[in-house]
Amino acid sequence: MISLVATGTTALGGLATELIAGSLPLLITGGVVSAGLAVAGRRKDGAGGRSTRLGSRSLAWLMNGDHLVVAFKAAKLIGKDESLMLVKAPRHDGTGWALTIDLPPSRKASDVIAKREALASALAVDEVRLIVERVRGDDGHAGRLALWVGDADPYAAEPVPSPLGTAASWDLWSPPPFGTTARGTAVSLPVVWTSLLIGAIPRQGKTFVMRLPLTAAALDPHVRLIVADGKGGKDHRPFEQVAHRFIRGSRESDARRLIHALEECAADVADRFDRLSEMDDELCPESKVTPEITRDPKHRMPLSVIGIDEVQNYLGMDIPLDPDNPKGKKIGQRICELLTYIAKTGPAAGYSLILATQKPDAQVISDGLRGQLGTRFALKVMTYQASETILGAGTYKAGMDALRLLTSHKGIARCSARTARRNWTRARPSPCGPTCSTSPPSAPPANAAEPNAN
Repeated sequence: MISLVATGTTALGGLATELIAGSLPLLITGGVVSAGLAVAGRRKDGAGGRSTRLGSRSLAWLMNGDHLVVAFKAAKLIGKDESLMLVKAPRHDGTGWALTIDLPPSRKASDVIAKREALASALAVDEVRLIVERVRGDDGHAGRLALWVGDADPYAAEPVPSPLGTAASWDLWSPPPFGTTARGTAVSLPVVWTSLLIGAIPRQGKTFVMRLPLTAAALDPHVRLIVADGKGGKDHRPFEQVAHRFIRGSRESDARRLIHALEECAADVADRFDRLSEMDDELCPESKVTPEITRDPKHRMPLSVIGIDEVQNYLGMDIPLDPDNPKGKKIGQRICELLTYIAKTGPAAGYSLILATQKPDAQVISDGLRGQLGTRFALKVMTYQASETILGAGTYKAGMDALRLLTSHKGIARCSARTARRNWTRARPSPCGPTCSTSPPSAPPANAAEPNAN
């Protein structure tokens, strides 16, 4: 209304001036006003619109808590009238800065974790340098966060040698070393009582990752090792010298040999439970194997590890199991059935699976099988759906996604609920060149069991 009145008044004034004094005063007045407005709106750089400045944003918030509040507000994680509470002040922790904060009441740590990328942008760091975790247990609550920001990309650091590279032997009942977190904390991978799924796009290190637990198994003389290499290369050839069963290739004949080996394992699982049920309660108190049972040859129940690389090549085999019944069950279906049974029933009997694949979707690995693989390791993938297929539904929103890993981050992955940097063993030469330094020893360990000793 005010603008309308002002416009009308200006128009009437201009008309009156035109009638009384002519057009010259209007032209002079208009020119002066236009010049004044141009001067008032002039940018120093002479450009119109929004301004840009030369320079870059930096991680200044670490030394000033107020900047952290500004970053949380910019990322729309807290309101403009809300603030944060520092539980632990910023401190240098390893190769980065760490602090613990409490969010305002009703704000949830899970929401911040889900918007980690927005917070990284507000803090002016690459999200691979930012770790955001909820503090749980007696020292935490649903609104308490632990933040860590690396001084540099933690995954671009030099590879960490694995202790397995120089170990003379290993007890598989002790979780073998698997890698380190971005903050340098050692990560061990339990092999007993669980099974492992490794997934990624090609050339990201799946085979190298898989060989770590297999090497630990090969270094334990009380473990029976079964290896199938669906790629057909020489990455797993060193295991042939100590494996109970070794299959290389993904031809029909190789897949049928795998079925025979898995049927042998499935029958052994059932037989073990029959014998465990008859054992004395003092020797077998919980109807499952114990270290004493697996190490005593008289019980014939060694820990058994089944490792299958490029498992999709076997599971996707659409060849009739029975050549005389072309419409019957396929070879891939039979392999999936056996793996599912072993994954569901085998852990208590001392069996563990280690599966690596480029294609972990439901069309290749059924939900029934994938759901039994309790430990997940996702290296670089191309979509968040692929990341969730490996790690589980809801992991992307929870901040666990392998999509944002860089292709240069070979061997880096989201492992279950954490990010881990896989150990690249450099202590031993490998048969496939210096970049394959996680290969197991090219000769059997001195204390390794003979192929059929167990």
